[in-house]
Amino acid sequence: MVEIYEIKARKIFHETRIPGADWGINYYRGCIHGCIYCYLKFLCRWRKQKENWGEFVDIKINAPELAVKESKEQRRSSSIMHRRGLSTD
Repeated sequence: MVEIYEIKARKIFHETRIPGADWGINYYRGCIHGCIYCYLKFLCRWRKQKENWGEFVDIKINAPELAVKESKEQRRSSSIMHRRGLSTD
């Protein structure tokens, strides 16, 4: 069974080193699949998660407000490419 949590995020955008994207945005954290080859399993270490990767989803309930606020702040900087869902299904 997958546990679903509602959390408030401090930030929604994050810098990334992925080619073709300067910034990433994740509306939630976690997944419901838990694929054995997934490179994101390490996220559980930082969250003190009692469930294993693939058994929880953290929904960032303030994501829409943060996205609007941070988008306005980032418009001041030069060419920015966004990618969404870099650590989600």
